[in-house]
Amino acid sequence: MTRKLAILAGCGTLAALSAWSTPAGAAVPTFLTQQGRLVSNGAPVTTATNIAFSIYAGATGGTALWTETQVITPDEGYFSARLGDVTPLGPTLFDGRVLYLGVTVGTDAEMTPRQTLGSVPYALLANNVNGAITPTSISVGGQVVIDEDGNWVGPTAGLAGATGPAGPTGPAGSTGPAGPTGPGGGATGPAGPTGPAGAVGATGPAGPTGPAGAAGPTGTAGVTGPAGATGPAGATGATGPTGPQGTPGVTGPAGPGGLVVSLTATQNFAAISGTAAYVCRISYTAQTGDIALLYETDSCVLYGPAYYNYVQLYAAYSTDGGTTFSSIGTYNVAGLWNDSPTSAAWGPEELYVSNTMVGRLPLTGGTAYVFAARIVPQISMPPTFRSTECDCQALVQIVRN
Repeated sequence: MTRKLAILAGCGTLAALSAWSTPAGAAVPTFLTQQGRLVSNGAPVTTATNIAFSIYAGATGGTALWTETQVITPDEGYFSARLGDVTPLGPTLFDGRVLYLGVTVGTDAEMTPRQTLGSVPYALLANNVNGAITPTSISVGGQVVIDEDGNWVGPTAGLAGATGPAGPTGPAGSTGPAGPTGPGGGATGPAGPTGPAGAVGATGPAGPTGPAGAAGPTGTAGVTGPAGATGPAGATGATGPTGPQGTPGVTGPAGPGGLVVSLTATQNFAAISGTAAYVCRISYTAQTGDIALLYETDSCVLYGPAYYNYVQLYAAYSTDGGTTFSSIGTYNVAGLWNDSPTSAAWGPEELYVSNTMVGRLPLTGGTAYVFAARIVPQISMPPTFRSTECDCQALVQIVRN
């Protein structure tokens, strides 16, 4: 909805408020008149409408200094409202500053721009003045009676009346301060005779001790006395820093009684299909402090085709039941051959290796280990060869710290 307000006449008695106190029968009106025409969407408004009027100190924004709402029924949009009928206009509202009137229709936003409130005929002649006045001079009947400096320059006749009777005597004032001492009296008379001596007074306190006198000369030294008894021994001093470490000595031979067990193999036969086999499998559950000493096997008799002419032996161990192994050291590289290298015939060949320790493995207490000899052919061929008759008992020995 679009509303428009055409102002026909506004604030017809504004300055009457500057002459608020007036004699009886000559009072100046204490309201403002606002006239206009209200149009909504191009058509004049003819129904009862709430219209709020507010007075501000600024053209925009700010808090209203005065406001009232009237229910007005326009005639073909035309209306006339007396501002101050609902909420009186106070005597201090119009103090000479420029003020602005805002109009709000119904629930719409306040219309813009606000209307400036100006002087009207009643402001040309005020009945009285509120507050201070600031004229440059004051004249009565064409004669200046107070000049621009505020001095009375009018007639002086009749300004002072006859002297009135004396008023009653006021109360006595407070006593004033003493006056200064007057000059001295007559001359001093002669002194009288001396009176008898009084009794001796009590002895006064002793005075402070005087400074010490100078030291006399040193006397002859006396004979030396006997020596005193020996005093108790003093406390032991702090330990000095540790000296540098000496060169380690040669490791001595292992002491007797370290051997716990020499393990016996649970299996000393396995087939190898072109890659490797773990033979001489030995199971053992370690205790705390156990150490496994792994040795080369004493001897093995290998069966296989003649063209597997090299094999290599390793010591190995597993902690997952023999599924995967880790190698420790290398035993030996040994030759395996027969008289017919191209023949596919099988034949036994005995492989001798020395009984030498190749690995030392600290064990974890409570862990189940599987030890084995890993046999790896050096030439990978599809046919299978077998290993048997290995001396597995000499593979592992367990010692304990």
